[in-house]
Amino acid sequence: MKSKNQSTSNNFSRKILIIIIIFIAIIYMGKLHFTSNNSKNKFSECYGSDYVEIYSNVEDYDINWTFSMMENAYLKLKDNLGYDVPNLPIKITFYQIQTYRVLGSTDKGELSVYAADWVINHYITGFSVQELVNVYTGEVVSSGWPKDWWVNEKSPAAIMMSNEILKEINYGEFGKARDTYFMNDPLFKMFHEIFQEYGWKMFASMFKNLKNDQIDFTQLGPNPGTILTNYVVAYMHIGVKQSTFSDNTELSDNNLTMIMQGVCPGYNETFIDIVLEARRLLKIYNDQDSNFEAWIQYRAGNAEAVIDLLPPH
Repeated sequence: MKSKNQSTSNNFSRKILIIIIIFIAIIYMGKLHFTSNNSKNKFSECYGSDYVEIYSNVEDYDINWTFSMMENAYLKLKDNLGYDVPNLPIKITFYQIQTYRVLGSTDKGELSVYAADWVINHYITGFSVQELVNVYTGEVVSSGWPKDWWVNEKSPAAIMMSNEILKEINYGEFGKARDTYFMNDPLFKMFHEIFQEYGWKMFASMFKNLKNDQIDFTQLGPNPGTILTNYVVAYMHIGVKQSTFSDNTELSDNNLTMIMQGVCPGYNETFIDIVLEARRLLKIYNDQDSNFEAWIQYRAGNAEAVIDLLPPH
């Protein structure tokens, strides 16, 4: 006959054994689940070049067509706007997930596109090139574009540019379809009209001057904000004024004002004129010692201070 101590000891051992078995089972099932998830979400590099590096977990569709589309789109952006992204190649990841619509995102110079069905249509092509445009503008010029009209939840500027790029790389029907799809959005319509009036020349000149002046949008106050908005618009005006038609006649920025006023949130013609005047003085006194402090103020969004620091001319 077993003693009470022996019985207690045996019960304890059985409990420990059961716990160990359950623990092993949990680990085993977890490993199976992990392996299963990995098999569905295994990413591999699909394509690599000097400009783009594409990764994907898409298994149910042939996405080879995206490789040339993304590379050609990048090369067109470079040709139209004049610069390479600093850190090439751009990492692109295509995700096949359960989602009812196509989604896109950018982070630290990389872009991702999410879709359930990877078929060739204006949603997939549009979102992919749109996010490429967002990477390009953020890396080449500056992060921190105005959230309420340049890169809001629809990114109207990037949509417009991506549509034009699609038209230039043999996906014209998709670019036109997206024009029609977004034309009821006032901000997209604004950018579309600006492009029809001035083309890539204005944006290329705008980007060049922003880079040359070392403008960092994140230093121009809150986003969204009046200072940031009107600095960006001022450089759009500079982009127009420094562009020409094919016959070398200068473009007028009067139509830019007409297109943007009343549509662009925070648009303030008086403040825009202050920014333009401050920059004009900075360029006149560019080689003088007094200009150093003036540039600091200007790049911090204090355009009025520049006018006080520099003598009138």
